[in-house]
Amino acid sequence: MSNTYEFTAQTLAFARHAIESGRDVAVVPEEYMNFELALAIVDGCRNAICMADAHDPNTLIQKLEIASESLAIFQSGATESSVTTARTHIDETIEVLRPFVAPDC
Repeated sequence: MSNTYEFTAQTLAFARHAIESGRDVAVVPEEYMNFELALAIVDGCRNAICMADAHDPNTLIQKLEIASESLAIFQSGATESSVTTARTHIDETIEVLRPFVAPDC
């Protein structure tokens, strides 16, 4: 894979867009924060990858798995559909990155 870092950043942008799109069409009370929390998880993953200057597939997979698992708390309610889409993007990226992980010695 030519650039795992850019590929991962693109995936997180897609995931963020899925959540933002869901938020934009949802009819929820003003104090409903689940969309903002889900976006914070995706942004936190992106920031952790940037701060670690992560180009190693092992590190990218670890951070993406944490994001996907964290997003799992939004499996019901107004965020469900958009977060499911975001998790699908993330989980598919994890599977694409797995063959590039160096085997343990």
